[in-house]
Order: sequence, then C-alpha cells, then structure tokens
Amino acid sequence: MTASPRVAPVSPIAPPAPDPSTVLWYRSEATAFVESLPVGNGLLGATVRGLAGGERLQVNEGSAWSGPAGRDAPDLSAAEGPQVLARARAALDAGDVRTAEDLLRAFQSPHSQAYLPFVTVDVAVRAPDDAPPGAVGGLRTVRPSRLR
Repeated sequence: MTASPRVAPVSPIAPPAPDPSTVLWYRSEATAFVESLPVGNGLLGATVRGLAGGERLQVNEGSAWSGPAGRDAPDLSAAEGPQVLARARAALDAGDVRTAEDLLRAFQSPHSQAYLPFVTVDVAVRAPDDAPPGAVGGLRTVRPSRLR
C-alpha cells in the first residue's frame, strides 16, 4: 500500500496596500447612473457605482446602438425650420405623436441615435467567514493604473 502525498495548506495572500496616488476615494456609493464612474477603452465600456456588498456594472459595446437615422444629412434648411417645428407642435397638440416624430426627424443628423445598454452585470460580494458581524465585502477603491 502506498501513502498518498501530503499537500501543505495554502494561506491566502494579502493584497498590496493601495498607493494613495492611484486610488480614487468616495464617501458613498453612486445613487444614480450619472454619479457612476466610467471605465473602458473606447470600444468596450462600463460604469462602476461602488456599491456595498457587490457591484452593478452597466456595460456598453461600440456596436450596440440604435442605428443610423437612414439618411446622409438633415432634410431641412434653416429657413424651413420654424414652420416644421410649428407643424410638429400642432401635431402633438392634436395627439398625433407619430406625425410629430416624423416632422422632427428632419432636424436630426445621421449621428443622432443613442447607444443602448449591452448588458448589466450584478456582482454579489460576501464577507469572509472570519469577518466581524456586519462587515460586507472589502475596501471600495478604483485603481486607474490597473484599468489600462
């Protein structure tokens, strides 16, 4: 009979202390999208809210958008603008939203569409078993030097 090899226990490695010159500190989490921190590389991006006990990453990708307006340039001259706007307002007053949208589309350039959310990722963080009561997750920091 052969003895099984013994495996030495592995102790966790402590993360390095944050360098104060590369850490952004905030007193509280973002409560709205406009307060979140954008991160990304120009094609793939996300927002970070700094939530206690986890994170909600709202991810966007450069090709996920609502598409082109369907024309190369606005179909409207400067002189026509006030009359078209008056017709659009009259259509709204009459409850004809579709006609108003069609009239207002003449003001839009081909790049007037919006990016759409690609995915939302919810991450839950659990406190270690040996954490004091009431502890949730760890230190909330953003290290810009590590995001490059």
